[in-house]
Amino acid sequence: PFIMVISESLTPQSVIDEMGYQFIPQQFSLDAYRYLFRFPEMLIKAYGVSIFITVVGTLLNLLLTALLAYPLSRMEFRHRGKVAVFLFFTMIFSGGMVPYYILVRQYLHMQDTLWVLIIPQLVVPGNVFLLRVFMQDIPGDIYESAWLDGASEYRTFFSIVLPLMKPGLATVGLFSVLMYWNEVITGKLFI
Repeated sequence: PFIMVISESLTPQSVIDEMGYQFIPQQFSLDAYRYLFRFPEMLIKAYGVSIFITVVGTLLNLLLTALLAYPLSRMEFRHRGKVAVFLFFTMIFSGGMVPYYILVRQYLHMQDTLWVLIIPQLVVPGNVFLLRVFMQDIPGDIYESAWLDGASEYRTFFSIVLPLMKPGLATVGLFSVLMYWNEVITGKLFI
């Protein structure tokens, strides 16, 4: 793939449009590199936006995913079955591209903002279920000990559960980084 990217960068756009992508270019051109070195601020700004979206999106995604997975992992939560079915349903059935477009554009008015690249993907149901499984492996004695010591649910979550969840958070964080960094369609639709 790396060689293919270099090959594409050395091929004129007209040749790519006419002949498609080729491993060895039929014509060589340095126009892409001339353009890049003529306007370097555009490249720097593009990478800055991508890094911002990836970092902020990943941190918010991890926080919300963990906050949703925590009650689902606890047997004391009365509505865990209903919430799990709702998440599972949204994981299997999607509204589609047209309702998504109408929702974001006409009702949420998030077009032409960076938040449209972050907010729609804040909670991924598959990641919630993955973290829930990690949290279910934490022994119940730890929760009981925290409760006997007078810790609130928030204190238990932030001081006890999250430090024990580092491998799960690292896994979901990696999935989230890849999801945000590789997102192309949303930017083309709304920005």
